[in-house]
Amino acid sequence: FSVKGVYRSAVRTLPGPLYPQRTMPTHSASQTLPYSCEQLFELAADVESYPEYLPGWVSARILQRQGNRLRVEQQLGLKLFPRPFVTTAVLDCPHSVSIHSSDSPFRLLRIEWRFDPTDQGYCRVSLHFSYRLRIGLLEPMAAALFGHATPDIIRRFNKRAQLIYGNKPFTTP
Repeated sequence: FSVKGVYRSAVRTLPGPLYPQRTMPTHSASQTLPYSCEQLFELAADVESYPEYLPGWVSARILQRQGNRLRVEQQLGLKLFPRPFVTTAVLDCPHSVSIHSSDSPFRLLRIEWRFDPTDQGYCRVSLHFSYRLRIGLLEPMAAALFGHATPDIIRRFNKRAQLIYGNKPFTTP
């Protein structure tokens, strides 16, 4: 197994549950990494560390913990989103981290981290990002921004894993 992974980013539209006549932009990227799904889940679940390594995140602060749910106030350093917004994260160790919000500037925001084990003992990490903005005129700019940011988030997530868990080479079992 010598390929470190393939970045895949696609923009597709899905019906928005709040506005079925409109579509919801969706961006996705994935990569196989030489770490356990448990390790990668822990990185994604550590939302307060996002500003240290993810592009555009200024702050992330947990407001409340209740079981496997977190309420998080986040601030992006983008002129499109000048104010903090609150999200709810649902943690399903070691399978997924699901982040949702309907706080302004979003009518609906969904961020889904998925962690799937491979036959080689690695983990396939996938990031799916879909949203509907309250101000529809901003959506073309947001689509361009998020389309470029999603694969970059996966790359930076990989670098964070290397920093925390060490630079592990892919090996043949």
